[in-house]
Amino acid sequence: MKENNKIKQHVTVLGLGAMGTALAGAFLQAGHRTTVWNRSADKMKPLLEKGAVAASTVAEAIAASDLIVVCVLNYTVLEKIVKPVAGALRGRTLVSLTNDTPQKAKQMAAWTETHGINYLDGSVLVPVPVVGQSDALLLYSGAKGVFDRHLNVLKALGGKSIYLGDEPGRAALYDLGMTNIFFISLTGVLYSYALLNAEGEKATDFLPYAREIFAVAASFLEDFADSADNRHYPGDLDNIAMEAAGIEHIIRAGSDAGINVSVPEAVKSVFDRAIAAGFGANGMPGIIEGIK
Repeated sequence: MKENNKIKQHVTVLGLGAMGTALAGAFLQAGHRTTVWNRSADKMKPLLEKGAVAASTVAEAIAASDLIVVCVLNYTVLEKIVKPVAGALRGRTLVSLTNDTPQKAKQMAAWTETHGINYLDGSVLVPVPVVGQSDALLLYSGAKGVFDRHLNVLKALGGKSIYLGDEPGRAALYDLGMTNIFFISLTGVLYSYALLNAEGEKATDFLPYAREIFAVAASFLEDFADSADNRHYPGDLDNIAMEAAGIEHIIRAGSDAGINVSVPEAVKSVFDRAIAAGFGANGMPGIIEGIK
């Protein structure tokens, strides 16, 4: 490919699933010379048409750039890709945008340190189509100097590229915290839609009320965070025992409608554990004691 004055820096992307392809595309859009590698070579073709450079091996891909971004299914796959080429990575920067646990991120950070590899662990907190946009949120943790050195390039992936500190597992922890809220809350939405459908109602008619309750729930976030940190759960306005009774109504309604009630049953089990631990008279944040 003929270089032009838009090209700013060389970067390599390993792993071209939907997210990896979007990451590579964002680097190309920003004018960075982008080398790509994937086990299935056919996934490289759309990026090559946009100006990416294909590498036939991982080692070749690494040799092309000082900044290596890898996005694969999990750290088991990541380790199979990068550990055999530890020598080639020495002195370069490896940025993992692979989802996994904080412990896995810490283990990878320890491994890279012993092999002289600069390392950042990161998480992409937006859907594939939003990657590269000004409102795309990405979180990073690891060495501050490494983050600062590559920030201008990493910003091509999202305008909200946030550094969380030098603890390598922190980005993964925040990622899981956010995606947990996403999956569990939206599972609750889908359960409600199923209940409405089972009673002959349309979910679309209920939609304004779903939006209303999300706004109400959001208003509790700050107070609940303070309660969790301080283990302070005043029950003067409501209490866990009363709320558990309300969840029982949801379970009975689902049973009456003939739908699976495992979702509200799982929620009630947490409330029941908090009650059993002596927090029944406390406010809803006290269910964290049932979780712990």
